[in-house]
Amino acid sequence: ITILWVAYSQGYTLGFSQIMTIAMLSTLGAIGASPIPNSGIAIILLICENIGVQTSGFFPLMMAGDLLLDRMLTAVNECGDMWCALATTDMLRRKLGPDFDKEMGLEPAPNDTRA
Repeated sequence: ITILWVAYSQGYTLGFSQIMTIAMLSTLGAIGASPIPNSGIAIILLICENIGVQTSGFFPLMMAGDLLLDRMLTAVNECGDMWCALATTDMLRRKLGPDFDKEMGLEPAPNDTRA
């Protein structure tokens, strides 16, 4: 959406092949760069350069909007990763039962000796 906004606000008319290029590169970028904070702005600049849209005047606006949006998206991604790890651990605990720590190579935590 940011790329389309930048292009249309500067008077560019995008053809079907350019829109499909945006869709394809956005999808690939979302798959490969989602866990990296602030990678969205790099993907946006890469796609704009690829389709021939200048971003020099709009870069500060893109950075301001991307700052908040990227933080939220990264938090959602990390929460999803955490829940998947917890679900996998729970499933393995149920499957392995009391042998879970031994099978995973975990040692029991020593007693806390702090006063």
